Amino acid sequence: MPQKKASKAMILTVGAVKSYMLRKGKKLYKASPASPIPKAAFDCINAPKSEYFTVGFAKTDVMPDDIPKKKYYVAGYSAWNPAKEVLDPMTASAIYIDDNSGRGGVVFVSVDSVGLSSYDVKIARDNLVGFVKETGCRSVNVMTTHNHAGIDT
Repeated sequence: MPQKKASKAMILTVGAVKSYMLRKGKKLYKASPASPIPKAAFDCINAPKSEYFTVGFAKTDVMPDDIPKKKYYVAGYSAWNPAKEVLDPMTASAIYIDDNSGRGGVVFVSVDSVGLSSYDVKIARDNLVGFVKETGCRSVNVMTTHNHAGIDT
């Protein structure tokens, strides 16, 4: 019986919060409605300008050197969850793709971690300034695997 009462209380609480948020949201929207989303501009060409693509790939280990000496925590599942062992190393992988149309290629970088701050992404992009100038790269995209089995950032 106590579980049913708790469930009913939870349903009532969630309903009250939802109702409050809807009322508050309508007031906020009337005060300052969101600006319209601009139409997308797709970057495509109708006919290929080259018969081939240029592609490069790299992968590197991003595990800290002091793994056996320092206590690290696993991201997610529970708070204060220390890592007990390393099953697979955390890596950063990158791919560069250029269709040789003269518009420049794109870089995609994926890091095994739960997330990265915009500060860290800016550092990564700043480290690629020379590469961008040399290749005409038009886009550097940095993302994470959002891996809850890796070290917490």
